[in-house]
Amino acid sequence: MISCRAVATGLTRMRSTARVLAVLAGVLAGCEKHGPEAEATIAKYRPSVEARLAAVRQIGERLKGMPALSSDGVSLDSGPAKLWTGLDSPLSTDNAILEEGSRLVRDLSVDPGYGVGTKELWWCARILGDKYTAERISASSAEAHLAHCANAKYLLVVRVLESTYPKLEEGKTTFQPGSITGEVRVFNLGTGKDLGGFRFKARNSDVVMSKEGRARDYTAVSSDLTSQANKEVRAGVAKYLGGS
Repeated sequence: MISCRAVATGLTRMRSTARVLAVLAGVLAGCEKHGPEAEATIAKYRPSVEARLAAVRQIGERLKGMPALSSDGVSLDSGPAKLWTGLDSPLSTDNAILEEGSRLVRDLSVDPGYGVGTKELWWCARILGDKYTAERISASSAEAHLAHCANAKYLLVVRVLESTYPKLEEGKTTFQPGSITGEVRVFNLGTGKDLGGFRFKARNSDVVMSKEGRARDYTAVSSDLTSQANKEVRAGVAKYLGGS
């Protein structure tokens, strides 16, 4: 059995420092609750979460034939949408899941890495489908993630319609900025109903600093573009869905 310390170390690879701390706190608090308690929690939520993951895949298939939005607007049918924003926003208070559209029809248990999304579908699929994770996660962490997937009201799907990758300029400390044009489609996760959506555009920051103090690191400029897209998406959620 892997130690709680080893689990905590692995969590530091996650993309959000605040999210690492939140999940890490749950892991450490529940270190003594592996085994039967976690297994009981997983068994409790498995039917409802598996049904939700199946609904997500169906929405992903529907998206393939949906045209791009021609206008912005969302008609919510279950109150404002709220996404996880940090330590001041417990996972249990959220009612929406944000995910990239291309992920919905793939294996959800594969880590999506750094992108525009909350990674909740990955967490839930991994807890249900990966024995290694299921045996080592605390009961409290399993409860938080699975309850969120089971009870979330909305699925917010990010579709990238056009993108230009940033380019490093040879022999210089400058780069050509990249851009992303996309949309966020909103669905009622329980019924699958299309509730509308909004469009967004994102562009690299004017200045991006790498670990070496200069814009010579492609990872830095690429991550910056994704970060700017995240900001635009969150701003749209606040504007059109009445949440954060």
